[in-house]
Amino acid sequence: MQGLLVIFVATMLTASGAFAADLREQLLGLSGLHGFEIQGLELLADESAKPASGEVRHQIKRLLSGYNYVVIDNDRGDLDKVIILAVGQAGRLSRTEITSVNVFSTPGEHIISARREGLHQVVDAVLVGPGQAPVPVSLVVDTGASTLVLPASMMTMLGFVAEELRDGWTQTANGRVQAKFGTLISVDVGTAVAQEVGVTFLDDQRLGGNKLLGMSFLQRFRMTIDDTNGRIILSDR
Repeated sequence: MQGLLVIFVATMLTASGAFAADLREQLLGLSGLHGFEIQGLELLADESAKPASGEVRHQIKRLLSGYNYVVIDNDRGDLDKVIILAVGQAGRLSRTEITSVNVFSTPGEHIISARREGLHQVVDAVLVGPGQAPVPVSLVVDTGASTLVLPASMMTMLGFVAEELRDGWTQTANGRVQAKFGTLISVDVGTAVAQEVGVTFLDDQRLGGNKLLGMSFLQRFRMTIDDTNGRIILSDR
């Protein structure tokens, strides 16, 4: 997993100076011009072009201001990939509203301390399972994981009974593996709290000591990862 950096973004001009026909074309043009990959274009609504200029990250911020997305840098700190995750709860913003958005002062936002461990961003969390006892844990932020992912050895600690969990398979970097699926009562990451969060338990050796904060929690919020200042901003939807 590479270092993450999430922003809320802008638009671009075509080489001729005219605005691209629609938002998809603008994003594709920006991606071709600056050499980064873009995923999730199918989630875009039919939107007309938006005026924007300047540094590529500012353009992305303006263009995707009505969406939840992640910007991923490569190990040289260059823009590598943009992943569009979902339409923001409020839907598309008008051009006037976009100009006034400030993701660092939005009401209902939670500023979480994060630390880099290698290429990973790690946050401290508190998990509550059927046993009702809060369990503190450090989690790797992973937007590629569909649920929160924990080692099987934590099932009993959280109050789960292995035989009562749903059996199934999940896809990992090393192929499909057996897993058990359940639901946590709550997950607290700083002041950001989510109830009824899906969790997947894998054999401890498969995870190599890692525990992952996946999309069953993250999709409840609009997320900004401020790698420079060592923090993650989660805004209520």
